[in-house]
Amino acid sequence: MPSVKRVTIGSGLRYDLFMRDDPALLKPLLKDHVSGQLKIAPEHTSPSVLKLMRKMPLYDIREFTDRFSRTAGGLNKKLYIVPYLMSCHPGCSLGDMNSMKKEVVSVFHFVPDQVQAFIPLPLTLSSAMYYTGSDPLTGEKVFVERDGSGRRRPHDMFFTKYFTPKK
Repeated sequence: MPSVKRVTIGSGLRYDLFMRDDPALLKPLLKDHVSGQLKIAPEHTSPSVLKLMRKMPLYDIREFTDRFSRTAGGLNKKLYIVPYLMSCHPGCSLGDMNSMKKEVVSVFHFVPDQVQAFIPLPLTLSSAMYYTGSDPLTGEKVFVERDGSGRRRPHDMFFTKYFTPKK
């Protein structure tokens, strides 16, 4: 549209889908459509939780962050990645959250200030798992934490003494 001078990504990007289609598009994306921070949606790092989310890893997150850094450096722009993460998804344990935090620190070298706690939304498989305690497509039992303080623990793991990254 002639009247539109610039379009930027504000809400986030499924980096794995983007890179699966054409990794060469990363440079024009960063050059013209990212103003400073690019939110990406790994949501989780646990293979078992990602499987329940129906998100199979399509592109390695470390490879993406390395390519992002190299590309941004070549553009002489200060660009940052902010991971979008989720806690309390059905099937997610305290161990999964602890592993996710370690992986996030290893990949991004910081702990994000925000982690979204899973909230069941109508008409989603994840909500069906939350309410029934089983995967509606396989019938397998799925751990679900419904207690308020129990749901708070894995969420707070990113912000409290449960884990201190090694320097």
